[in-house]
Amino acid sequence: MFLGENKRGKSQFLVCFGTQRCGSNFFLSNLKRFRDIDVYGEMFHKQNLFPMCEDSDKDQLFRRVSFEYLAHYFPLIFNDIFSSEGYSIVDSNERINKYMVTFFQNFPGNGIRLLEKMSSKPVFTCKVFPEHLSMDSINKLLGSDFEIKSIVMIRNTIDTYLSFKKLQLTSIPQNIDTSSLKVNFDVDEYNLYRDNLISYYSGVVNSLVKSKVSYEILSYEDFHIDPRDTGSKIKDICDSLDLSIGEYDSTKFESLVYTKQDNSSLESKVSNPAELPDYDSGFIRL
Repeated sequence: MFLGENKRGKSQFLVCFGTQRCGSNFFLSNLKRFRDIDVYGEMFHKQNLFPMCEDSDKDQLFRRVSFEYLAHYFPLIFNDIFSSEGYSIVDSNERINKYMVTFFQNFPGNGIRLLEKMSSKPVFTCKVFPEHLSMDSINKLLGSDFEIKSIVMIRNTIDTYLSFKKLQLTSIPQNIDTSSLKVNFDVDEYNLYRDNLISYYSGVVNSLVKSKVSYEILSYEDFHIDPRDTGSKIKDICDSLDLSIGEYDSTKFESLVYTKQDNSSLESKVSNPAELPDYDSGFIRL
């Protein structure tokens, strides 16, 4: 029996769809403070698994343990992926990470089964961004034999575009204030970004409907009206999905280190404010 193995039978899987700079780190950091849910972060990232532990050492320990779970519970897949690579538990951290990325990318449904095996809670979750999985893989994931619920996290596309542009100016994501940074608003680049994002979200919602997966839309703007209500807002949205996540403890988990959102005016974020479109045009309506 592996440490942390689920002894409670099948768990409910909550998949959180979003995009970079939509506020997902803040949301999941607070979700970690609930007693009865395991939060795994970005498990379908194409370069590195980001399991959202408290620090990088614990992240790497998680990758190594998940590697052991893969070998134990999915030996045929394990041998298929690694037959040409060889296997040793003393493989380098980079190599283990590479193997796990290959597994989650090629076998997303089994990736969720692995997380379920590792979970000791009645609910477990991870997040999916547009660059993580193709729509075909998302369809297969939602069609898996799990009790799946979903939260679709959206934010005004002008804000996410500018926030992402600012993030690119920082060498290492960290808990810093980026309000002093100004970026150039490229109209053509933004329009393409917005169209792609709307297409992604529309595809996700269509897939959720076709797969008969219950979901809720969570907007950044509504969620951040009053940060004092963070715990109750999360509890309400999970209750609406019939997810029992237990009690909220604000001291249970230290928030991850991540780049703060710049909530100043749009005009102060850009070097060419005359190019900014109407703010309301950036809202995603699903």
